[in-house]
Amino acid sequence: MQTGDEIKAAVNNAKYYAQEIKKLARRQFELDWANNEAHHFVVEPCCIRFNMVAAIGDEAAHIEHTCNLILNRLEQAETQDKFLYQREVVGA
Repeated sequence: MQTGDEIKAAVNNAKYYAQEIKKLARRQFELDWANNEAHHFVVEPCCIRFNMVAAIGDEAAHIEHTCNLILNRLEQAETQDKFLYQREVVGA
């Protein structure tokens, strides 16, 4: 595939940022947890906040999974190059 390397680079960038988002979501969860422990915030807003931060981490994990699927599909597509560009010799 002529664009295979570019696709891989773009997917690897997306995976990197998804991992960063997961780290940041985890850090935010820990900060919120520490604040809640220290200040005893109202339960319902805290639960909503914790759920939203957890959802951010889950969505980032979903992006990572999708990136892995794309890389797998790319690898499968690249194996077809030898068949796609194979020239059949007529009259041989």
